[in-house]
Order: sequence, then structure tokens, then C-alpha cells
Amino acid sequence: MRVLYLVLNPKADEMFNKISAGELPSDRMYGIPELKKLGYDVNFKCIRPQGFFRDTIKLFNNYLSLNLTDIKSIRNIVNCDVVVVNGPFCSMVTLWCLLINKKLVYLDSIMRIPKNILRRIIYKFNILFSSGVVVYSNHQIQKCASDLRIPSNKFELIPFTIDVAFYKKITEKESVGTPFVLAVGRDLGRDYRTLIKAMDGLGVKLKLVTLPYLLHNIDVEKDWIEVLKDISYEDLCQLYKNSLFVVIPLKKWGTDYSSGIRGLLEAVALGKKVIATRSIPLIEYIDDVDLVTYVESENESGLRCNIINFLNNKNELMHSNTGVAVVEKKYDVNVFATAFARYLQRLCDGT
Repeated sequence: MRVLYLVLNPKADEMFNKISAGELPSDRMYGIPELKKLGYDVNFKCIRPQGFFRDTIKLFNNYLSLNLTDIKSIRNIVNCDVVVVNGPFCSMVTLWCLLINKKLVYLDSIMRIPKNILRRIIYKFNILFSSGVVVYSNHQIQKCASDLRIPSNKFELIPFTIDVAFYKKITEKESVGTPFVLAVGRDLGRDYRTLIKAMDGLGVKLKLVTLPYLLHNIDVEKDWIEVLKDISYEDLCQLYKNSLFVVIPLKKWGTDYSSGIRGLLEAVALGKKVIATRSIPLIEYIDDVDLVTYVESENESGLRCNIINFLNNKNELMHSNTGVAVVEKKYDVNVFATAFARYLQRLCDGT
């Protein structure tokens, strides 16, 4: 089986080499290294438009969600058995695969279902005329099938994954400085405004690993808040290990899709206790009250009470081997790759 991944990262070759060298977790390439180890013929090409009209095409793509692609990259589709688009839906690729009768799978493509009618039509077109769409939770399947009126058998549930071996190999360094609470997340579903309000005046430091645009109109110029943008994975792991606990705050609309799953799995895999917004997708992954405490979305007082409870019972925040075992058994990248390979093979065999 010849598999072609179409990815957004123009430096995918560099990333693959860093993964091979052990500098990055392999889950950043969504199963490519593991499929190669399983013996499959796997190649990857950047789908992002390049050249003089790149910025113009980007604006067009953002407005209509057509996601016009680099023509050179889709020429390679002819020589493969199955195409995996690792990113947003791409109508050009869908049409091309339809015309030349190639299997097409969308991976990590469904986020917030658009409200704009035209964008919803484009969304629906790409799902219906693909071979299948991989999603990360049963709730996602039910919601997409219902909202877009699409048969649920167009979706394949394969749980999200992290490279557990990468996180386990990093040795914890002694924490230096004041104790802190950690929040990690770079998607629009994060609710840092409520988190900051809930922690104001508690006398504990907050470290945010995120992007500046997610903090627009939020007052982070406080001496107890530190915002970290570009850090290495080793530094990120150290932050997890040295934190008192981890908070995953989500906006109400962010609870309908897979926002927060990576942060949840990373925190639990590194033995940390978590306070997270109640989200059906998150609960599907970890529902053990000894590992995660869930609070209602955008509930400042509820979040504050739970943070205070954690701070007052620091002896209960010790490293949890139970969580590490759960993540390794169910959500390790090798588990994902094996399930994904079976799914692709099934599509190719027509069974």
C-alpha cells in the first residue's frame, strides 16, 4: 500500500529528521514514522501554496475554505493508493481523487463546524466525496453527522495520540523559583480570560504556553503571569513536571470538538493532576476523578474554588502512575498508527 500524506508544514522534511533524531515527539507527523516502521510505502508533500501568489491564495482560502493547493504536490497523487490530507479540507484534492478514482482520507480536518452557509456546503462536499474522515471522539461523529446531515459511517473514530516514549525519556530537573500553575494550548477554543480572572489574588504564579493572538484584549501584564510562546519540547516537559498542576480552560463552543485533548494527554502522561472544562470529548478520554477534575465552561467561581482546593491540598498532587499507564495503553502513537494502518488497508481492499 502506497500512502501519500499531504501536509501543511513546508518544513516537513526537517521535522521528520528531528523526529528520527529524537528531538521531537513523533506524533507531530500523525503516524508517518510509525507507518514507515510497519513497512508501508509512505511519502509526504507540502500542500501549502508557494510562490508569488501565495498570500493572495491564502486570503482566498481563509474566506471560502476552498484551500487551493500547490499544483506540484497533487501531481503525486497519481502514483499512490491512498491520499491522507493532514489538515483542512481541500476541494481541489477531493475533486482530483474523485476524477482519478483514488482513496482519500481526511485526518485532523474537523474543528469547529462553520456557520457560514457556503463554508458548510464546502465542508459537506469534501466529507461526502472523500473515502472517510478520521475524528477523535464519538461526540464529534454524532455532532458532525447531525449538524451536516451526513451518514455517520463517513467518519472513523481513531483516538488522538501522543508519543509517550518521548515524554517518558525526559528526566525531571529540580524546580527552581516559585511554585506555578500551568496552562498549555494554542487553539481558539481556550478560555484564558476566565482562568486569569479565577486566579487573580490567589498568590500563585500562572505560566501560559500559548500564542499572543489568543490573549487579545486580555490583561496579562501582571507580575504573577508569565506568557511563553516558542519553547522546545524538552522545556515544555519540564514545565509540566515542575508545575503544581495543569488547567485546561475552554470556551463554551470549544467543548464541542477536540480542543484540549493533547494538553490533557500530555499532562496525564507526565503524572500531573488536571482541572479541565467539562467537555464530552475530554471525558471520553479521561473520566477518572482522581486524575481530572471537571468544571463547567466559563464558570469563574467554580474554577476558582477548584484551584483553591488544589492549592490547599498540595500533598494530593503527587505524581500519578495510574494516568501514565492509561495514556500509554490507549493513546500512544503506536496504538494510533496500528489502528490507522488497518483503516487505510481496509479502504484500499474495499472491505
